[in-house]
Amino acid sequence: MYQARLSEIHVNDSSNDQQPQVAISAKNITVNFRSSEYKFSTFKEYVMQRLQGKTKFRNLTALDNVSIDVFKGEAIALIGHNGSGKSTLLKVLAGIIEPDDLRLHTEGRIAPMIELGTGFDPELSGLENIYLSCMLMGLNKGLIEERLEKIIQFAELQDFIDMPLKNYSSGMQARLGFACTTAIDPEILLVDEVLAVGDSNFAKKCLHRIEKLRAKGTTVVLVSHDPQTVRTFCSRAYVLSEGKVMFEGPVEKALEEHDRIMDQRYLASLPIEERSEIIRKRKLLKDATQLDPSKERPDAPTIIGNIHIIQAKRQTRVLELTKPFYFEVELAVRNPERFEEDITVGIAWLTEHNQRVGGTNNLQSALTINPEEAKKQNSIRVLFHFNDGLPQLCGGRYKIEVGVHDCNLTRTIYTEQLITFEAFNQTVGFNSDADIISLGAFLNKMEITWQPAQTELPG
Repeated sequence: MYQARLSEIHVNDSSNDQQPQVAISAKNITVNFRSSEYKFSTFKEYVMQRLQGKTKFRNLTALDNVSIDVFKGEAIALIGHNGSGKSTLLKVLAGIIEPDDLRLHTEGRIAPMIELGTGFDPELSGLENIYLSCMLMGLNKGLIEERLEKIIQFAELQDFIDMPLKNYSSGMQARLGFACTTAIDPEILLVDEVLAVGDSNFAKKCLHRIEKLRAKGTTVVLVSHDPQTVRTFCSRAYVLSEGKVMFEGPVEKALEEHDRIMDQRYLASLPIEERSEIIRKRKLLKDATQLDPSKERPDAPTIIGNIHIIQAKRQTRVLELTKPFYFEVELAVRNPERFEEDITVGIAWLTEHNQRVGGTNNLQSALTINPEEAKKQNSIRVLFHFNDGLPQLCGGRYKIEVGVHDCNLTRTIYTEQLITFEAFNQTVGFNSDADIISLGAFLNKMEITWQPAQTELPG
């Protein structure tokens, strides 16, 4: 059993025009679970322990004075170690854990994807479970019948839909549960590690479906242990530890804080001798890497790189290959006076297994990057436009590496793998290791500018 205190939770889908609108506001959440210090397997044992005064309970604090705010249309992540309170917080927002004094107000439909298939009856067929699940989430029979075919097609269960659910594999049940949950067009989507189930194709379809919901303005609260999934969908994250919010802010900084907490927990779990040795080696490594790179290579400029994927005038980590997009490469130059000749900026496209798909650079478009302009701006902004998309390329998880070389491609000035992303192509499939092509042949237009990033994204 549990005891919980929640001073205020509001879920609001108001039509107020003020921006940004708050979709979820939760203040000072505290949840305590009671746990017996003695084990008993029968009611008789429990009664005897109570009569002997042996039964004692202790409170386990799952959430300790936690407050979060989520704006309408925003996607945030809840990250933390196992037992940090992420899933408990999600269940409070979903109304699964509901204390007596809970005040939860919502004008929009909430879809909690906490356990796919919850509420399914194993004796019923897949078709009957679609009706059961969707009705439990608030759809009437007419709406279910309108969406029935799409649910079955997404779950890829056309040949098994009349089979009893107890004969489904766990992956088939997960596909059916996800299809039902996302079919209700929720205003608020609560996701708890459901993307970790099923095969890789199903996981990619899930990512694509969630991205479509986000594009339609759905508010997403995501619990995940996968940093790449968090980077793909979320711009902000809350880091939880021992039931408390330790950090709230941009995803990259949140992931750094999460890694720091996990490292502290790891070191604390080690024997003191082993822990001391690891700390000593880390200090030696840090001292060795704190040298000034300019002192090691006085002839080389110092470059810091960043890259964005732009599609439909917005940044994304989930790319539709059949539609136009471009890569925006930003290179900040600390000491541009060290440029002595024209340079080459290029990208390499790799699979998630580091198989090279292809690459291109400004030389292939007969464009020259003059270092004199870099000296004025202290930054390089290069746009790699794919005006027709890349419909010949299979979907999958990919990486982009950025390199800066001299104009003859004989000396590397800077190279770094900067971004990992998901790409989709419904016309080709999801096999990222097949039909590898050369990107250079499909590069329609490439712009080179030497300016800080513009605030207004080009189309």
